Amino acid sequence: MAKILVVDDSLELLELFSTLLIAQGYEVETTSSSVNLKNILLIFLPDLILMDVMFGIEDGRELCREIKDMHNINIPIILISANVALLKDYKRCKADAVIEKPFNIKNLVEVVSRVLNEYETADD
Repeated sequence: MAKILVVDDSLELLELFSTLLIAQGYEVETTSSSVNLKNILLIFLPDLILMDVMFGIEDGRELCREIKDMHNINIPIILISANVALLKDYKRCKADAVIEKPFNIKNLVEVVSRVLNEYETADD
């Protein structure tokens, strides 16, 4: 069972993502704080991170780049935003995919599954 870390400053969205992903058979951890995110990564190594771009006062794109660069871990990250312009250059911050808000459940599940499968295949 894949482990997914969901990062969003909206408690309602954290609950929604958690419920949807658990129903798909994933193990899910959530956080609404960048400080907690960094602490969680020390003890919970997820198979995928689902992160909002507008994360309180933080920019999820910068957090994505920091996780990829500083932690030297190969975890796929999917960025989420209602602002399509913020998702355009997602490869520059080393994100693996994007999901636009509002999203439909089928698309969310497909993108998560595809990105996880791509990383599994790359590791083989």
